[in-house]
Amino acid sequence: MALKQVIIMRKDLQMRKGKMIAQGAHASLGCMIGLDIQPNMTEILKQEYPTPDLAQVHQDAMNMRNWIENGMTKICLGVDSLEELETIMQQAKTAGLRCYSVTDAGHTEVEPGTITCCAIGPNEVEAIDMITGNLGLL
Repeated sequence: MALKQVIIMRKDLQMRKGKMIAQGAHASLGCMIGLDIQPNMTEILKQEYPTPDLAQVHQDAMNMRNWIENGMTKICLGVDSLEELETIMQQAKTAGLRCYSVTDAGHTEVEPGTITCCAIGPNEVEAIDMITGNLGLL
């Protein structure tokens, strides 16, 4: 089974390339470890997380291992607005895909709390393409 991860960046923020790379790295790692890491980690850690579906956890682990062992394919795509990014994220969640959005701390180029990008996957290429296939490369 072919797996990939897509990183979807908001082009409307006009971030510098270095900032975009850093945000994309945050998204990729956040999606891999499956945590919502936000600027205020204390509040996040206080949240109660639902009991995981063990079959899904096992499948995710197998997908992750396969993806890592086969080159960690990543594709960088762009959207023109927060609304477009949120729509794609909702579609990914509804489809049961791994996804993670980055909320910036606001130390450099954007205001605190700005959602800059998201990552979807690793999941099957076809499942991701159903949602992101119409987006252009970054």
